[in-house]
Amino acid sequence: MVPASLLKTSPSLFTLENLHRAWRRCLRRKRHTGSAMEFEQNLEENLIVLRDELIEGCYQPGLSRAFLVEKPKRREIFGADFRDRVVHHLLVEHLEHDWERRFIDDSYACRKNKGTHGAVEKLRSMTRKVTDNGTCPAFYLQLDIKGFFISIDRRILFQRLAAHEIDPVVLDLVQTLVFHDPTRHCRLRGNSMTDFMKLPEHKTLFKAQPWCGLPIGNLTSQFFANVYLDALDQYCKHQLRSRYYVRYCDDFVILSKDREQLREWQLKIETFIWDQLRLCLNDKKKLRPISDGIDFLGYIVRPDYLLPRKRVVVALNERLIHSQQIMRSAGMVQFDDGRKVFPWNWPHLQQIRQWLTSYHGHIKRSSGHRLWCDMMQRFWWMDEYFVWRNGIPYFRYPPPRYYSNFYQQKKWFIDMFPDHVLMIRRGLCWEMAAKRRDLLPDPTVTVQTPSFPRKRESRICGASLDPRFRQRGGERLHPTVTVQTPSFPRKRESRICGASLDPRFRGDDVCQRGGERLHPTWLNRRFFAHDFDSIKCLLWESGLPVAWIGETGRRVMEIAERTLINHWKGIHLGDP
Repeated sequence: MVPASLLKTSPSLFTLENLHRAWRRCLRRKRHTGSAMEFEQNLEENLIVLRDELIEGCYQPGLSRAFLVEKPKRREIFGADFRDRVVHHLLVEHLEHDWERRFIDDSYACRKNKGTHGAVEKLRSMTRKVTDNGTCPAFYLQLDIKGFFISIDRRILFQRLAAHEIDPVVLDLVQTLVFHDPTRHCRLRGNSMTDFMKLPEHKTLFKAQPWCGLPIGNLTSQFFANVYLDALDQYCKHQLRSRYYVRYCDDFVILSKDREQLREWQLKIETFIWDQLRLCLNDKKKLRPISDGIDFLGYIVRPDYLLPRKRVVVALNERLIHSQQIMRSAGMVQFDDGRKVFPWNWPHLQQIRQWLTSYHGHIKRSSGHRLWCDMMQRFWWMDEYFVWRNGIPYFRYPPPRYYSNFYQQKKWFIDMFPDHVLMIRRGLCWEMAAKRRDLLPDPTVTVQTPSFPRKRESRICGASLDPRFRQRGGERLHPTVTVQTPSFPRKRESRICGASLDPRFRGDDVCQRGGERLHPTWLNRRFFAHDFDSIKCLLWESGLPVAWIGETGRRVMEIAERTLINHWKGIHLGDP
């Protein structure tokens, strides 16, 4: 523990209140990770120990996790330990208060109330101004820094940070984080060292020059990048006096009506960043008319409209094609008679929903409404899974919550499918239910029974055939159809649960099953599982919209709905 005398003279930054607030910010989208739960298990003790280390100046970052991401391009990521991320949030919040007043307004990377969409809208506004609302020609110069994060000189970065930080304890923490080498004893996740060695020299910290490189993935690296390139921002705005300048991370655009002026600025910028920051420009330089469109942050920017970038559209198309293949392998099929079956793979559908939300949020800000509609029409099967409300996709049939008894489950499904006749499986039986009573057929005939029915004859499909026994457990049974029992029925005839084998019942309203003619007594509200196929056939012949719910109502097995064009759609929810 730190002595009380040292606590009184310690900076106000390293307090339990500030550390707790930084921990809460660090929990966003990280609460269910293993390192976050381990840190939270002994939260008070961990925060106290961390505070003592920061005040004493003995804090050292832990081991980082290194892995590779493939999209949108192959690059390495270093993830700091959860304990270190708490320190990152604490330090960045402290430094931002002073540096935000120094940053120019046209820098949009990793800043509050900025972001990619703000940068795109700012650039679009500038294109309208420089072209006088599209009435005169103008040009743009788009530059990119080669291997930016890997090429940052940490000595220059620390000098710029130290020039504006007077607290020696905070400055010692800044020095510790800036000069920390994340490649030392790092833990590889999902990739081998051979995979990292295949990356180009300007794409990996393992091949970086001494004293160079910041790890991609840390909050401090994003903030330090803004501090490092603030010199470039000040040079372009105050030395070159460029009125139309926008930067997001290492990608920046300059607008002007004079093409030759942009060429001159390009040479001066290239010289400045090498002399002052030890950086080089990427070979992919663009000096073109604004009317061609500016490819910037996922959009094609023009004065009068925006279009989504081609790579964004191709990526969404590839993901939906891959999802369609997965759903087909899970059982999505269209039969020759027009009936369609859609399997419900909840984990994959949740991932598709996240993709749709992200891409729709990106495309809706542009003039890509027709493009989005064409893509949704191409992948028509998504309409069976999602319904759109205010630009957000929701599950058309969300998964049921946990209910403790059968009746709660039954009520949930009745409310979920109000326009369907529900066939709910309970044990060996199927029970019929519907929220709208008009969906259930009205009884037209009464039940006729012999004078002295046998015990086995007295119940067919749960309904008493004897008029004296029409009550069952205080419940009035639904009268169904005329059932005539022979004097000496066979065992198989006595209990068929919705299909009578009596040869006297012949007519147009019978159904063939396994060479036997069946009588449609499916209105009895309860049927046994071994007659599922015959009941399905009879319900389809009735033309009613039907939902089949299996396993005591906890999983929907199939939803079959008859449309006006006599096409059938079946949806499998859960495991069949």
